[in-house]
Amino acid sequence: MFAEDTIFDVVGCLEYDPSLPSPKKHRQYLRQMAKFREALPIKNQNLLAKIHQTYRVQYIQDIVLPTPSVFVEDNMLNTLSSFIYFNKVEIVTLIQEDEKFLVELFAMLTDPKTLAVKRRDLILFLKEFNNFAQNLQPQGKDTFYKTLTTLGVLPALEITLAMTDQKTKAASIDILTSIVEYSSSTVRDYTLQQDNTTDPKKMLVNIALVQMLSDSEPELGGAVQLMGVIRILLDPENMLASVNKSDFLNFFYKHSIKILV
Repeated sequence: MFAEDTIFDVVGCLEYDPSLPSPKKHRQYLRQMAKFREALPIKNQNLLAKIHQTYRVQYIQDIVLPTPSVFVEDNMLNTLSSFIYFNKVEIVTLIQEDEKFLVELFAMLTDPKTLAVKRRDLILFLKEFNNFAQNLQPQGKDTFYKTLTTLGVLPALEITLAMTDQKTKAASIDILTSIVEYSSSTVRDYTLQQDNTTDPKKMLVNIALVQMLSDSEPELGGAVQLMGVIRILLDPENMLASVNKSDFLNFFYKHSIKILV
């Protein structure tokens, strides 16, 4: 029903509502107005088809179908949600299997020659990739974050967090928050490795602090998120028993506390 050659017929059937004077134009929107922007060229046609299919089915669920209260039973919505869920898991798996694609993505994110607009598209793609990965089971999620860490997600975030573009900054904060909430020890270990080897101004934790204090949003949404990140990193109860808890705290007082004073 959601195959490439039939999904628009399904959407077409759902455009007609007896209570409305004229049909809605969902097919026109999906075909002409909804544009897919590739941050990097996707050569895997199965992956590309799966991304398009997921977007269209999500559109059907969120926009085309009536509100849930209209349905006598929730079976239809549950089935649709399950379909989207498994599609997202498959998309994450396919992207992870294409190591060359991810290597190129992080290389461009950290390349000083990459234009700001391009870097924004890349980090927005990474944010969406990260959002899809939240559907993974614990073991799969662990593999996902280990892959990102190995490929250099934290050095990339040091660059994108400090950018002036609000979309780039917001996406970077979302990604960092997800990483810290899932595995704060990963960020602590990375931070400790920077001791005596990195300019304090370029350290990830310090960049996060500076961005927290300089948030220009009226509602301080980014600042609140970053405060949560710092709180988790500094919470001794979240530190693994195998890690010397004083190491990170000493690092913070040595390199970071002066930013807050």
